[in-house]
Amino acid sequence: MTEQNSNQQTNNTKHMFPSLSENVNYIENKLCHSDDIKKLDVPFQNGKGTILYIESLADPNLIHQLALEPLLTRSELSLDKAFSTLNMKKETNLLYGIQLLLQGKSLYFHENIQSFCVFETALSLKRDITEPDNEGIVRGPHTGFVEDLATNLASIRKLIKSPNLVVKYFTLGEEMHTKVAITYLQDLANDDLVTEVKRSCNQWHSSI
Repeated sequence: MTEQNSNQQTNNTKHMFPSLSENVNYIENKLCHSDDIKKLDVPFQNGKGTILYIESLADPNLIHQLALEPLLTRSELSLDKAFSTLNMKKETNLLYGIQLLLQGKSLYFHENIQSFCVFETALSLKRDITEPDNEGIVRGPHTGFVEDLATNLASIRKLIKSPNLVVKYFTLGEEMHTKVAITYLQDLANDDLVTEVKRSCNQWHSSI
């Protein structure tokens, strides 16, 4: 292996921290504390543990079936034996774990184990984003949004597989309580403009 390849491999590796909270905080920071990053605190054998997943990419039914249920019902077994080896693998590289989250996989961290479990929980879209009938363009992707927020966010996440993509949820209307989201790239978006959009969303909540 050349020195350059060795340096690249080192730059793409982030070994786990000693504590559970440090590992979880590191991933949340790298994903810009996006609102669709979810965590479930699930202890196992008297030790603390946390499941991490991206809400817009992971299937909650698969999370329950492959990760949550075994953790809650098989505590008499070791962690390795509690899960089906067909649906779980182990990793130690936190940067790779972030890539896996962006593919719809779920991760489980335990305070006493210096590796994390990976589960195949990617969500299958019930309805794809399709080309809009009234917005013809010559170049670029011919796609348009649908009326379902979750589908739109999943499609955006699948199109832009970047840890810098941020989703922020807002609820509009004091009576209707309509859930909306703004999305932006943390490393590219103008901070002042993002702040203004958030301020407008908060104002719309009380005026609708």
